[in-house]
Amino acid sequence: MTRVLNPGCPLVCWIFLCGLFVTISGCGRPDTVQAVPRSGSNQPVFGPGKKMALAKSLNGFDLSFIHEDHFACVSINIARLMSNSDLGELPLDTWEQELGKLVGKSNSSINSIERAWLLLDCSGLSFGDDIGQVSPLILVLDYKSKIDESELAEANRKTEEQSREKGLNLIASMIGDSRIVIGSPALTSKVASAKGDANLARQLKQMKLDGDIDGLFDIGPIRSTLRSMFGMVGSFGGEEVAKISRLPEVLQRVEISCSLDSNDMLRAVAYIDDDELTVELADLFNQTGQSGASSIMGSQMPFGFGGSRSGGGRATEMMLTPTSVEVMNEVGKEISEKNLFSVVGKDHQVTLKLGRPGKLKELIAASIFDAKGQIELATRVENLKKIATAMGSYVEKYQCFPPCGIVNRSAEGLPSQFNWRVGLLPFLDEQALYEQFDFSKPWNSPENQLVAKQMPSVFAVVSKGESGVPGLKTRWHVVGGDLGLYKGDRTPTIDEITDKKIWTALVIEGDQQTAVNWTKPGSLKVDSAELGQFGLSQENGILFLNAALEPRIIRKDQRNLHDILTPDGGETIQHADFLPLLPGTSR
Repeated sequence: MTRVLNPGCPLVCWIFLCGLFVTISGCGRPDTVQAVPRSGSNQPVFGPGKKMALAKSLNGFDLSFIHEDHFACVSINIARLMSNSDLGELPLDTWEQELGKLVGKSNSSINSIERAWLLLDCSGLSFGDDIGQVSPLILVLDYKSKIDESELAEANRKTEEQSREKGLNLIASMIGDSRIVIGSPALTSKVASAKGDANLARQLKQMKLDGDIDGLFDIGPIRSTLRSMFGMVGSFGGEEVAKISRLPEVLQRVEISCSLDSNDMLRAVAYIDDDELTVELADLFNQTGQSGASSIMGSQMPFGFGGSRSGGGRATEMMLTPTSVEVMNEVGKEISEKNLFSVVGKDHQVTLKLGRPGKLKELIAASIFDAKGQIELATRVENLKKIATAMGSYVEKYQCFPPCGIVNRSAEGLPSQFNWRVGLLPFLDEQALYEQFDFSKPWNSPENQLVAKQMPSVFAVVSKGESGVPGLKTRWHVVGGDLGLYKGDRTPTIDEITDKKIWTALVIEGDQQTAVNWTKPGSLKVDSAELGQFGLSQENGILFLNAALEPRIIRKDQRNLHDILTPDGGETIQHADFLPLLPGTSR
């Protein structure tokens, strides 16, 4: 029996089924599964069997690093992906910088990596529980040539120091001359001691693994968790959707392959022991596809990205308005109109195929641009957190905020400083830099300007669509003028803030036109709230540090801006006016 999903089925079915496959994540032990037949009699016992296998060639990879506790593997052909022009301008510098912290600069070049293996370890894994900072993920990197062992050892030494300070639990270890494993110490030791006899490794060796991305997953290790989850789907989803609740009992494994330069861009196969259910699932996706076409299109994007504000939607709105929304809608329409998406149920397999959209390159480019924007936003938020910590230490020691103007050591018992940023240097682990300034000379003297060239990265504001603020300039400001807390060059205190401290801006991000030399004395003079002076034009929020020393993002409108700038206006700000600091975080 065969059923083919209606070719007009839109993106919604694709996302739903892909989400199902990703949620299922598994492929490992040859465990025997008991299925519940329709008649309720004779529970059949089965294993993978010949019927469940595909004829595939050996790939020749050494997979001895795969442990029996690993039940999922995603293989990423880095060398092939790097040669694909569709990927546009990947943020390689950022990726390589972060990778270099773990493996050393000499080993951090993405172009030097042949393939990456992402493994999921199921030992001790309990879905829905807080697993703290111990991740079940393991990353294995295969290099094209020999690894620089000394660089790796030095990176590990620094990582261990950070682990003690921040409670991290991540190391990188060599396996042979050209392979590195990254993960928690317990999991990387498993990889190093694996004998290569795991069922997952055997099955992977029978796959071609010639796509850009290939995945193999086993249902066994998480069967009980999925049984509960899918059971709830059956309880609340009606008779048709209730069929899905039987999947944990009959699903064997899932294989996924994706190649960006292929006509059949994505292919995912779920192996099911119940042929009747296989057909019914294809019918079910066909039915849901008929009515769900438009729900994924238009302004109501998933995950609260941009989207409608009705019905409390404002709570999930993000700061960065994604450029990929429009092209994503166009791609979704193309998938539907050109019948690029299909689901087939036949011979114990549910097979999903997605053809290559014509606008794939544009979608990838827009997605990369948005991803870079999120990375840059995360950097800005982290920098503001560091400023907040330093500001808190300053206030604790001197019982006031750092002044925005020049201070001599003899005045007010405060340390010498040209402005608040320079005053924070000792609290930013920059004591040596602070001591290089000659406070007996003007802030812009040649000697002090030479020192200023060493501007700490925490004051650099790199933002979406920009290459960064050039030279010695920054866009982090304390607020002065008629509205702000800093009146003239005097030193403000916390007692001068009569509004709620969580709603009062102490440090705020200005626009490109407000950029100044980071050692220049003075505040940002604000006599009236003008939106164009703050944040970025393509963002719907303004990043600031409140007087309670918490980074926040306020929705960008005239009233909100005026209210956070004044320390004593008596205004009331709604919590709904604040946006999440980063995607997926709550306010």
